[in-house]
Amino acid sequence: MNVLHGRLIDDGGWSLDLGDGANVPLPGARIAAQWRDRDMAVGIRPEHLLPNDGADIDGSFAPEVEVVEPVGNEVFLYLRHGPMALVTRSTPQHHQVAPGDRLPMRVSAAHLHFFDPATGRRLEPA
Repeated sequence: MNVLHGRLIDDGGWSLDLGDGANVPLPGARIAAQWRDRDMAVGIRPEHLLPNDGADIDGSFAPEVEVVEPVGNEVFLYLRHGPMALVTRSTPQHHQVAPGDRLPMRVSAAHLHFFDPATGRRLEPA
């Protein structure tokens, strides 16, 4: 699971500020109002970190591809977004990318997991 550490911010839409000028938009995520401006660990599985094919440019971010690992019927892409390393899983037909490319991505809001970074305890939105 990718675990992103940052601060939840709401500037007309929720996002996770990772620091170093990087953030991850969280459109459609169920986030409790009391979590605003709180440090949070947000988990997302590789299969729920999705390519953004231009449908919602406001809900996307563009990490840099570091490694492309074909493994038979799927491809693992290892990415870097600000201080965070990420991994996503896709089909070989969908990704023809190379290290150094920027790849527009989005998160599947229905599949986000929120954790208290101090205790590691899973949090549920109220």
